[in-house]
Amino acid sequence: MTTSPATANLGPQAAPDRVGVAERAIALNIMCHPSRLPMAEELAADLGPAVRIVLDPEPDAPADAVRCAAEAWAASGPEHSHVLVLQDDMTLTPDFTRRLVNAVTTHPGDVIALFAAWSSATSGAARLAALNGYSWLSWRADYVPGPALVMPATLAREFSAFLRAAEDRSTGDAGLLQSFLSARGRRSLLTVPSLAQHDVRGADSVLGNGVTKGVRRSVCFAGDLAEEPDAGRPEADAAVFEAPESPFVSQQDFTAYVNVKDRSPQDLVGTDVPAERWLAGRGADAGLLGEAWVAARQALPAELGGLVRAERLYQTWLSAVCLGVLSLGAPAGAGLSAAGEAALATTVPGVYRRVFTDAVLEQLAAASLPMLKAGYDAGRKMAG
Repeated sequence: MTTSPATANLGPQAAPDRVGVAERAIALNIMCHPSRLPMAEELAADLGPAVRIVLDPEPDAPADAVRCAAEAWAASGPEHSHVLVLQDDMTLTPDFTRRLVNAVTTHPGDVIALFAAWSSATSGAARLAALNGYSWLSWRADYVPGPALVMPATLAREFSAFLRAAEDRSTGDAGLLQSFLSARGRRSLLTVPSLAQHDVRGADSVLGNGVTKGVRRSVCFAGDLAEEPDAGRPEADAAVFEAPESPFVSQQDFTAYVNVKDRSPQDLVGTDVPAERWLAGRGADAGLLGEAWVAARQALPAELGGLVRAERLYQTWLSAVCLGVLSLGAPAGAGLSAAGEAALATTVPGVYRRVFTDAVLEQLAAASLPMLKAGYDAGRKMAG
């Protein structure tokens, strides 16, 4: 393992490079502020001796992820086909390197995000992909999820130069990456489930995001799934799920919406349609919808009602109904995959990530899942 810009021998690693990452010639980089070097070293031990820790070149300057990202994306050699950049506070699925190699082998020319947060603009589309049995998602947004990314090495060097030249850094490296890709007509993909997890190492964000954004966990983390054939393995199928409509619950007013995009690649933002209006446009019967909610509400655990008001639970239930309406051919009453159920379970914790502690968020996930599954099934029935 090396540390850049200063190189240091940090001793033997706790874990070998378990898969032939060198054979695939992937540069393994961790971007890190020097104050968090011990945490980066811990993550590096999970990746093996080939990893490089790339330090913020101006650690005493105001916090700026773009500055360190520019260094990290440039850290590769002529022998590398791809570059991986991880933020220093990520946690990886146990067989991460094998899945990484398979991911870049399946879609070698694309930018691949290995993490999407449970509350992000991408989360609804990721839930749809998981519920419909896809391992890959293509979803247009005004940013690309940035904590764990891999891309072709040539593109990575171009992106590094783009970051260095950027005068407006207000959107961060994630927003700048989308601008970079849009200008080149390139897409990004997301692995479903995520191969990396966030906010479990207990460190405060250098940029203060832990305060402003709350707990930022994956919408569905492969490391949390029970082992089963092809569970969460992006190499299982190269088919890419595309979702022009994506249900979500707003962090501002706790209301369910469906984000609707047109077919133009330039439409990165779309239009947020209130879920009730969107369902009405789909021909949903308001009376039957109300009856389904009454049945779901009567089955709510007491502890859930004690934490979140019923009208807000109704909105998260509505988002699950919309997910069901958008399901692809699965009959009502059919069981969910492990990935689909895990993605559904993060809905309520994602909405309230800034309100409750980790322990309460875990409680919310377990307590709300039956309600969300009932909503999803109600949506499938409406879809026929």
